[in-house]
Amino acid sequence: MSLVRPITRLDIKGPAMYAHIRDDYRNRVIAMKKVRRVILGDNVEIVFDNRHTLSLQIEE
Repeated sequence: MSLVRPITRLDIKGPAMYAHIRDDYRNRVIAMKKVRRVILGDNVEIVFDNRHTLSLQIEE
């Protein structure tokens, strides 16, 4: 059993609604991603996504 709820169409705001919150939402998610990033040496970097980071990718 997964504890993660899938992202559905209802979770996505769409272009008209997203445009109003875009700058603030992007800034918050970018800050969130910084602490979810693991650097392994000079050539490998892993980012652990969550609902917010995935939603941002979909909206963008």
